[in-house]
Amino acid sequence: AEALRGPSQGLIYALEQALGVVTAAAVADLVRDIPGRERAALGRVGVRFGVEHVWAAPMLAGSAANAVLWRVTHGPERSAGYWRVVGTPMVGGVAVPVATLEAFAAKAREGARSGAFPAPEGIVPPDDIRPVLEGLGYTRAGERWVRGRRR
Repeated sequence: AEALRGPSQGLIYALEQALGVVTAAAVADLVRDIPGRERAALGRVGVRFGVEHVWAAPMLAGSAANAVLWRVTHGPERSAGYWRVVGTPMVGGVAVPVATLEAFAAKAREGARSGAFPAPEGIVPPDDIRPVLEGLGYTRAGERWVRGRRR
């Protein structure tokens, strides 16, 4: 096993402090500077790099423990931070499992490359499609969606 260096160690620290899930924007500089070998090594131990989030899948297996830790340190309120530490970040007012969110966001980005696109189906519940797409920064154009500004 090779030793991880600066940016990789920084990312691991950020994931540890956030109990397993961080926004990609919060760690963008670190991720950009991680050498390919170290990125692959992180992937082998369960670190996942998405466009919206970076997460440590093994840490989310203990999401019930994360919920307890959150309540001990922050009280019973279930804010956006709570949902993030249990592996279901809030997007558009909807808590979505981080891996599901990344798959949905990838489908939306793929559709947006050709302009207006139909909402991706079969990934998030039908009632959640609109708020999640809006939370990801897409706007409705009739029955289709287009890239808009992020809220």
